[in-house]
Amino acid sequence: MQLMKSDFEDSVRLHMECCVGYLNINEEMQYVLNIPLSGLYLSSINHAGISSDYPTSTLAPAAHGKIAVYRYLNTIYCLAPVETKERIVANLANFAYDPYNYTILRQLNVLELFIDCITEPNEKLVEFGIGGICNACAEPKNAATIVEADGIPLIIKCLSSPVRNTVNYALGALYYMCDYNRATREGIVSRAEVVDLIKRYAAAESVSVSFSNLAKAFLDKHVDANNT
Repeated sequence: MQLMKSDFEDSVRLHMECCVGYLNINEEMQYVLNIPLSGLYLSSINHAGISSDYPTSTLAPAAHGKIAVYRYLNTIYCLAPVETKERIVANLANFAYDPYNYTILRQLNVLELFIDCITEPNEKLVEFGIGGICNACAEPKNAATIVEADGIPLIIKCLSSPVRNTVNYALGALYYMCDYNRATREGIVSRAEVVDLIKRYAAAESVSVSFSNLAKAFLDKHVDANNT
């Protein structure tokens, strides 16, 4: 049974009331878990270019507070209404930009959650999921987790998304994933249909400069450089 939005908000408030006495945890929960009630929810700039009304500097209490928030967000995700799921994943995608959070995100299987989001029919979940992967995958341990979870084919699938941000994030993620190791790079660039699609994006400067620039950077580093 899916929770109604009002029931879900009540459950969030109840949990926050139970955190009284844990100042760092409770303060960040009051901020982050306001997501069922608020508008947008991300901070200003990251690899994926996701932007928001909330500054990252506000989200910096002690590490145990962050762990509590991440664990709680991860736990309630499965029960949340669709709009709240989108906001949860968007917050987690934003947190994935900060290297300080990488160990916590791996411990709580957030990278796997991002990969699961890419399989969803909801385009916003796909967008935020691939955005989180793009933010995190430059770090080798995160890249290893993504490879082990069979995330590469799903990232490639995002290249054909009708959502512009999703394509941008997928191009960025593939760029970083090719840096992980030789086997991963060869597994990507050996697929002719992938390289052909990226070449079409590179040639589409009049349609989208961002697509073109990302695609050209990918080709310059991972295709052309290895063919010379």
